[in-house]
Amino acid sequence: MSTKLQEMSPTGMFAKAKDDEPLFLLMGRDPSAPDIIEHWASVREAEVRAGRRPAGDMRQAAQARECAQQMRSWRDANDGMWREGMFAPGPAQPVQPADVVVPHVRTRPQ
Repeated sequence: MSTKLQEMSPTGMFAKAKDDEPLFLLMGRDPSAPDIIEHWASVREAEVRAGRRPAGDMRQAAQARECAQQMRSWRDANDGMWREGMFAPGPAQPVQPADVVVPHVRTRPQ
């Protein structure tokens, strides 16, 4: 896991990305983030086992799982500190299964 300051450094993720490369960022405050990250790690591990990714990517998957756990710990310690004024008054509406879209994961042909 890294922090905003680490990723903004000359060696961070933003410096490694191409100027026009799309990025997607998940933050510790997002309750879905750890599960999404663990799903990504599972897909990456499966790709390594299938020979579609280099063995070194297993380390990246392990780091992702560690990040997911750190996000859960951070959220447990900080839950709600960013929420003031973010939501409309009233009870939260439950998420319906029809509201959830699971993206198709593309893999590269061998």
